[in-house]
Amino acid sequence: MKRFTLKEIGQQLNLSPGTISKALNDSHEISAETKKLILDFTQKINYIPNFSAKSLKTGRSNTLAIIVPFISSSFFFDFYEEISHILSQTNYKLILLQTFNDEKKEKEALELCIQSNIEGVIISPVKNDSSLSLLFYMMEQVCPVIIFDRINHQLDTFKIGIQNNCIFRGC
Repeated sequence: MKRFTLKEIGQQLNLSPGTISKALNDSHEISAETKKLILDFTQKINYIPNFSAKSLKTGRSNTLAIIVPFISSSFFFDFYEEISHILSQTNYKLILLQTFNDEKKEKEALELCIQSNIEGVIISPVKNDSSLSLLFYMMEQVCPVIIFDRINHQLDTFKIGIQNNCIFRGC
């Protein structure tokens, strides 16, 4: 199946790529009949937006990352599932990265987040001092970072932990 670009859709409908984009984003600048024409056509061709291209243009990815040591752990899976459920009611997407409790894999996951224009990271760090400089860089230059589970970390950021079977939040 061919993946269509906004430019190709515009050529098919004799409209500009900007008009196609505005219609797909439900802009008030585009008439209802033009929106209908575009939406009908994109549905017919099974158009799927290219979020990477949109992210480059807008500077926003609407994507958060959760980084866990092991998804096989019911604790981490339940945490991921709850965050995923909350985000399903927004227009944010969630990616799950697994470190296997390995510092090198954690560093790779954090670098992927930076490269992918992730807008926020929720992480259970491998060790108290692992990736400290990279996490600090992310907090200062890239996106907010929330640490959970393993919260005895030196970073001055939001932390979510468990104390006596009760979830608490602290900085």
